[in-house]
Amino acid sequence: MLTRIAALGAMALVALGAAPTALAGGGTGDCSGQTCTAGAYVPPVSGGGGGGGSTSTPINWPTGGAALTPEQLAAIQQQIRATALSNIKDAQAAACSGGATYVPQYGTCGGYPGQPSPGAPVPPGPDPATLAQQAINSITLDLPAIGSAPCTTEGCMGAVGVPVWLWINGGFPTRSATAAAGGLSVTVTATMTSVDWNLGDGNAIHCATPGTAYDRSIGWASSPDCGYQYTQPGTYPITATGHWTVRFTGDYVGRTTLDTQNTVQARIGEYQAIVTS
Repeated sequence: MLTRIAALGAMALVALGAAPTALAGGGTGDCSGQTCTAGAYVPPVSGGGGGGGSTSTPINWPTGGAALTPEQLAAIQQQIRATALSNIKDAQAAACSGGATYVPQYGTCGGYPGQPSPGAPVPPGPDPATLAQQAINSITLDLPAIGSAPCTTEGCMGAVGVPVWLWINGGFPTRSATAAAGGLSVTVTATMTSVDWNLGDGNAIHCATPGTAYDRSIGWASSPDCGYQYTQPGTYPITATGHWTVRFTGDYVGRTTLDTQNTVQARIGEYQAIVTS
């Protein structure tokens, strides 16, 4: 149940008007503006929560029977109001039960129905952009799985002028993941969509397909979609840069691109003509 302080506040502050005010010295004085003399007084505040009784907090006024100036009187009245209100809040806080917290802004034990207590931090809701980042952090983008003819294993060598075939083993991969929190969800889908091949001799080619895997039965035919020919013998680093298109769907919609890269070594030899008589 909400406990309100309006009534208590009215009782506690009623003594601050123009009526005579009881002083600690036992007399009375008119604190409305002219002659409040020495004493100390704060209206008592009834305690709550079954304890009963009252409390009173003294305020030190000028002593010696001297009359107060209007400024001194105004300052004292302001101090009385502040101290009385503090007593009210203390009494109400003591009366809060069931673990409720007294809320000065509302003057209640707990907030109004359906309204959180002021000062109590409200946890932020999930951020869709943060969920998108969580989703993409949870997937691993593959390095391009390079396939080539000539092969790149030890002792395997191609030849000058012989077509080179380049491809991505298994085709272009796709990876996806979903992150969810607080009733929101974001799904990320990343697909490798093209690859740039740096041939190591100063030349490069762009392939919009994964390429076609070489088969020995094809002989010296050229690749139908992703091939090359070296003109000089040597060992060449072939670097494949896979370009990924990343799409976000759900409570966050967007698109970006990422790259992954892999390198292998290719040996290219040269056929020698032998002249016999």
